[in-house]
Amino acid sequence: MASCPATLIPSGIDGPAPVVIRWEARSKTTFTPFWQLPWVMGTDTMEAALERVKQWTLADVMPHLTQPLLIVHGEHDTGFPVTEAEAAFAAAGSKDKTLRVFTIEEGGSEHVNADDPDPARQLIADWFAQRLETLPMPSA
Repeated sequence: MASCPATLIPSGIDGPAPVVIRWEARSKTTFTPFWQLPWVMGTDTMEAALERVKQWTLADVMPHLTQPLLIVHGEHDTGFPVTEAEAAFAAAGSKDKTLRVFTIEEGGSEHVNADDPDPARQLIADWFAQRLETLPMPSA
């Protein structure tokens, strides 16, 4: 069986810009969770969390990525724009790379495919099975 490491990319290629933009543009009618980023970053305040998260960038790393890469994104993700996924895909050095953007019509178009996760789950399972050689690769 082939080995197939996986990587989770929690923010955009150029760092946490969407998180910072959402926080700076917050209002009483905008959903911006005040607790999540400080909790994840291990800080007591949002300001400290935003400072710590600035260290996260993949701009220098993505061109060196050689593993198979699958990026799954929703076209209606209001937390991270599709352009972030497209930039990561374009920058990745992987020869075997796939970007799949789910539409509103097919489901899975929201952040983390929350509106209908099944299409993304099936795609991810098949993608791994193909690379682990337990399912044939699709014909070109």
